[in-house]
Amino acid sequence: MTLGSPLRPPPTDVPGVIDQTRGILSYVDANCPSPADVAKAGGRFVCIAGKYIHGTEVLSPENLNAWVVGQGYRQVCGDGAVWGDGITPTQWALLPGAEHVELDGVFHTPVGAGPGPWYGSPGVLDLWVHHLGGTATTPSQPASSAAS
Repeated sequence: MTLGSPLRPPPTDVPGVIDQTRGILSYVDANCPSPADVAKAGGRFVCIAGKYIHGTEVLSPENLNAWVVGQGYRQVCGDGAVWGDGITPTQWALLPGAEHVELDGVFHTPVGAGPGPWYGSPGVLDLWVHHLGGTATTPSQPASSAAS
């Protein structure tokens, strides 16, 4: 299971994008089992992703926060105008072939108290923690409606 993690290497064909992991995500992508490999071995691969703020690449006084977030998203996936948890773009935290849990309104971290609920907040934790037991049970709330 992954929790708000960038799971693919940054694109190499987007000007200005610098691999901030110094190749770690490229190595993982090339050498670690894919969701299909995990399933063949009888396991489950679950990706948890927050959807807190949509970034932008166009700066204006009204969207400063979205622009700052978008600059970070761009370094991860090559596009700043996408949804994410404020740190990791949602699309980069969901691997093709894995089970996906998207959590609306969930921020990446509790550091500095965060601007909203994070993955470990009461109510949010209940939306994904059951996956740790290895079963595909359904939480009491839909995964797309995180509580604060």
